[in-house]
Amino acid sequence: MAHQFQKYDCSLEQTAMKWANHSQCQMKRSDYDVGENLYVVGGNTSESLEHAAESAIASWADEISQVGINFQLNITPNILHAAQVLSDKAETIGCGVIKCDAGGIMVVCHYYPAMDMSLVEANIQKVHTVQNTDEGRTVLPENVVQTMGKYKN
Repeated sequence: MAHQFQKYDCSLEQTAMKWANHSQCQMKRSDYDVGENLYVVGGNTSESLEHAAESAIASWADEISQVGINFQLNITPNILHAAQVLSDKAETIGCGVIKCDAGGIMVVCHYYPAMDMSLVEANIQKVHTVQNTDEGRTVLPENVVQTMGKYKN
């Protein structure tokens, strides 16, 4: 089973939304003292905000299956998004999803506490992807999806 966050945090959602609105689909990290992942669907897209959020989480988690982890469990820059999503240290998550002014959709997820990147190898749980059997894609834990649905932009 994939990592299940203990709770959805509305204050993390607020900082994620604030950063998404500020950066407007530019892949720039914020200065917040939290773990952070960014995802952008470019162009004039008809994708829903909910689907973009699910796609972002799936993309981040799937980095491990795409890139892999070596036998020493060294985390490379290519799987840092997955490390953040799958860390057993992150207890809460909050995500902001916006349609950018110039087109496209941006997803920003904040995690707390942030991972200690010097100890990232110890923070990764055994990874088992949760699959949506209809579409074969990674999905967010149901408690997170239900909470996110209450706080749409």
